[in-house]
Amino acid sequence: LLASEISGYHDPMLTVRAVGGAAPLCYSTNVHPGEDLAALTANLDKVAAVRDRVAPGQVMGLGLWLPAAAANELAGDPTAIDSFRAGLAARKLELATITAVPYGGFHEPVGKEQDSRPDWTTEARVAYTCKAAEVAAALAPEGAVIPISTLGVGWPLDGQVAVVGELEHPGKC
Repeated sequence: LLASEISGYHDPMLTVRAVGGAAPLCYSTNVHPGEDLAALTANLDKVAAVRDRVAPGQVMGLGLWLPAAAANELAGDPTAIDSFRAGLAARKLELATITAVPYGGFHEPVGKEQDSRPDWTTEARVAYTCKAAEVAAALAPEGAVIPISTLGVGWPLDGQVAVVGELEHPGKC
């Protein structure tokens, strides 16, 4: 582990050596239950505690699981975005990725099929992903690109596989 400048990030960030360079080391919040903004904000303390153990004083990348409820609370609300951004900065965390799957209920005792609902044939999946993109853009460090992990487009739907041509939604983001 080392601290170095990563292009697109403001502060030296905890990184791992990789072939051809270094990559940011991120902690994913998908291991912590919490569906709404209050729970996500509380989970930042858990991430900061890990960062304090492995790299005191350094910035750590955050892989943010953004369930639909929290995306709805953050998207389009500059005050909520500013507050969450301040919470990240205070804990020396910097958004590096967003996970936008599952929609909710990540820690519910259900199978993979339920995790894939709603799927890409629904407006709800499109709207959720658009809100995740809006949040990513609002929280991204200047010049950084924030990848968003989401449900695979061709995930089987009730035994059928959707084809891209069937996934047309007016009003896409």
